[in-house]
Amino acid sequence: MICQPPYKQLNAPVLKCLEHDLRQRSVEATLHEILLTAETQGCSDELARGIVGALLLKSFGNDICISPSSPDEFLVGDAIIKVAVKWLNHQQYEELKQRTSSSKKEVWLLTRSDRWVGWRDAVKGSNDIPPGRVVVRSVESFVGQNITKLAGFSAVGKVSQLKELFELYNTRWIAKVGTPGIRIIMK
Repeated sequence: MICQPPYKQLNAPVLKCLEHDLRQRSVEATLHEILLTAETQGCSDELARGIVGALLLKSFGNDICISPSSPDEFLVGDAIIKVAVKWLNHQQYEELKQRTSSSKKEVWLLTRSDRWVGWRDAVKGSNDIPPGRVVVRSVESFVGQNITKLAGFSAVGKVSQLKELFELYNTRWIAKVGTPGIRIIMK
């Protein structure tokens, strides 16, 4: 369930409550619904970055950092994980092109599931981006696969892992990046 926090935060977007049984749905479907709701509140970018950041923090501890050049990029090992949930536009394409030319690191570009085909086709058909340098996935599948794997493909484990992820997002991630963000509450 996504709910307004029990306290007011300055400029914090408020999401309507959503209730559903996670044991009957995939993590991907749940995350997609959360991102769609966040988009109606104008905060899907921030929420997607926060969820991905929390997953990386859960998986790698403090061995991740936010790129000093771009708040939507995470540096993990020899990879750059870029979160871009908006529709592909010229500025984002140019940033991606510049990123692949200025670094030898592998780039994982995470977008929304209903937008990844456009990103994939733009990257695949580009003469400006070296072939094989960018992996395009959806936020929902990236997070969903990791949570489902951590849960041992168990429905009960999946709910538990997702609760842990949202708790990490609410308590540590929002504090780490210094934005009020939005809270995710599952009951």
